[in-house]
Amino acid sequence: MELFFNEFTSFPASILLKMGEENFNLDSGPILDINAAQLDLSIVESGEEFFCQGKLEGNIKLECSRCLIEYTRDIKCDIDFIVCSKDFYDKQHENRVDSEDYLFFSDKNLKVDLKPIILQSFLLEVSMMPLCKDDCRGLCAKCGTNLNNSDCDCIIENIDHRWDSLKKLRE
Repeated sequence: MELFFNEFTSFPASILLKMGEENFNLDSGPILDINAAQLDLSIVESGEEFFCQGKLEGNIKLECSRCLIEYTRDIKCDIDFIVCSKDFYDKQHENRVDSEDYLFFSDKNLKVDLKPIILQSFLLEVSMMPLCKDDCRGLCAKCGTNLNNSDCDCIIENIDHRWDSLKKLRE
């Protein structure tokens, strides 16, 4: 998803961007696919920088970390970043560390690719161990049956062999 800042005639400006799954190319990570996303963005100009804030909504596909099924989840989050040229940023931030997220124009048309910041915002909203539901029972460690769908007949004994010496004393 690209945004052209030279299309705006005045600031502050607002824009609603809608993206479908064809706009994202995900190679790896917890997010398998982004089915749809919508970004309601407000842009304020300050010198050569553009301050962008908005609401990001999307429907993403994840894999449950317990039962390995794919499921979808709706995500809503806030997003903010600053857009400027790389040269301007280097001059202004030469000797200081900045905690803000910056995007840089890719050419003279003031074009910016929003995919990285959108993906980053979604990733921050996803749990490190995504679950299809809070009470997901996962897979049987022995036979691999999805315990959410059916029980299995496997008997799994949790034997801690460190206690074997004490068991001999008992006998």
